[in-house]
Amino acid sequence: MQTLLRVIGGLSIAGGVVIGLMAGSAPVIIGGVAGGFIAGAVYFALATVLDNQEAMAYAVKQLSMSAANPGAGRFVGNAAQKKCAKCERDVDVDYKSCPHCAHRIFAQA
Repeated sequence: MQTLLRVIGGLSIAGGVVIGLMAGSAPVIIGGVAGGFIAGAVYFALATVLDNQEAMAYAVKQLSMSAANPGAGRFVGNAAQKKCAKCERDVDVDYKSCPHCAHRIFAQA
């Protein structure tokens, strides 16, 4: 859909320029070019809004999936994390103790 909106935006700009140049008077040329650019900008803005909405929907889906399974180790950035039993904060599974409360939370393997 975003690609289609971008194509329509490009065609609107091109169409406005062509119509403006084909007209004989200066006001029609300016109006055609300006109208084409305004219409193109609207279509490009709509494509950007749709991109942002898809990104937000994906982030919400990821958050809801992690909230549905709170006890499991999850990835935050590049490191697996679990909750500290004492302070309930996220801690890398590689740590021997919690950096927030110093509680020894992970047994040596």
